[in-house]
Amino acid sequence: MILCLIALWRPGAATTQAFFTSQESIESEVLGRIEGATSTIDIALFELRSPRLATAVKNASGRGVNVRLVLDASHRQEDLPAGQVRWLGGKNSGGRGVMHHKFALFDGKEVLTGSFNWTPGAEHANYENALLTDDAHTVKEYGQEFETLWRRSLVGPPPTGKSNLQTDPGRRPKHRSSPKHQSLKSIKIRAPKPVIKKKRKTHTNRP
Repeated sequence: MILCLIALWRPGAATTQAFFTSQESIESEVLGRIEGATSTIDIALFELRSPRLATAVKNASGRGVNVRLVLDASHRQEDLPAGQVRWLGGKNSGGRGVMHHKFALFDGKEVLTGSFNWTPGAEHANYENALLTDDAHTVKEYGQEFETLWRRSLVGPPPTGKSNLQTDPGRRPKHRSSPKHQSLKSIKIRAPKPVIKKKRKTHTNRP
C-alpha cells in the first residue's frame, strides 16, 4: 500500500482546488491570491465592481506588482483600480458580443477561472464557482489567451477612469432619446382659426 502511494505521488504535481459560493467565500480566496502575488497579476473579466478586490488590486500595484486588466468595453465608464487597463468588445465586428472571460493569473504560476465575476452580486447573491490550479500546461494556455486579449484590446483610461476614452470599433454607442430632452421648438402647434359666421343677405324684388 505504501509503495502504491509513493508511486502515485510525484514531486511538483499540480494542485487543483474547486470553490463554490454555496459553501464558502470565493471573494476571500481571490483576495488571498492577490495579496500573495509578488511579480505579476493578469486579469480578464467582464467587469470588476467588488470594493474589496478592487482595493487589493490597487494595493498590489502600489507595492510593485505589474497588474494588467482586460475588461469588457461596455464598462469603460466605470471607475477602476490601479494597473494597466484595456477594453475589449465581442468578436463580432458588427457590435454584438462581449468580453466574457473570468480568469486571473498570479505570478505566472497559478490561474483562477470559473463563473465567478468580481462583483458583490456574485459573492453574496449568486451561485458561482471558481477553479484554482497551478498545473503548468493549463497556466501556460491561459497565459497565451491573456496575451491574445491584451493585443486585441484598446488602451484604457488611467485608474480614475475619468479621462476621454478611445472608441471601440466593435461596439456602437446607443443613443436613446427621451421626450423631456426634445426641443420644444421642434413641436409645432397649430391653433384653429376662429370661424366667423356671416349673415346671409336676402334680395327681394318687390315693386
